[in-house]
Amino acid sequence: MKWYLERAEEKIPQRARLYARQIGAWPEKVEIKNYKKQWGSYSHNGAIRFNWKIITAPVTILDYVIVHELCHLIYPNHSAQFWQKIQTTIPNYKNRRNKLKKDSLQIGIFG
Repeated sequence: MKWYLERAEEKIPQRARLYARQIGAWPEKVEIKNYKKQWGSYSHNGAIRFNWKIITAPVTILDYVIVHELCHLIYPNHSAQFWQKIQTTIPNYKNRRNKLKKDSLQIGIFG
């Protein structure tokens, strides 16, 4: 578990910076948490948080979760504009979202 947490603390902020440039939304802070029932969250103060367990998912799923939370910094809801913003960055985001939902139990087995 410690190894996964260390990987999450290294890799997630790195990938968040990469996508922040593409999206044009810069988080004030990127935090790694131990959530039981969610993969990520955002705060109105500009922080984005991620469940460390998402590091066990394929990078395509990790990237979807990161982009999802970054887009909330622009659109703090799940409006059509929000989903369009995700689609401009990840055209096949629906496939990734569906895979995340399908595989969530397997990805989060350490909990």
